[in-house]
Amino acid sequence: MRHDLHGLVDQFEVLLQDMADATGERPDELKRRADRRLRKLRSRLSGLEQAAAGRARAIGRSTRGYVSGHPWIAAGAVLAAVLAVGLVARRRLP
Repeated sequence: MRHDLHGLVDQFEVLLQDMADATGERPDELKRRADRRLRKLRSRLSGLEQAAAGRARAIGRSTRGYVSGHPWIAAGAVLAAVLAVGLVARRRLP
């Protein structure tokens, strides 16, 4: 997902450059505004990435702590999940 978002931002940059080249009217002003918006977009994207990574690490730590304290409950939960996926897959396969 991160790679896709960065690709989208890159495509947006190319589109803006093409627009500035095609319009003959104040391309410098258009480019400055687009660059400002693009910097904001990149900054927000970076912030979202950092926040998501932080949440994932926190979830991983809490999960590891719970599994360490309750290994049999965790094993039972995994077994139940595998069983449920197996039953669903069995119904869908011919």
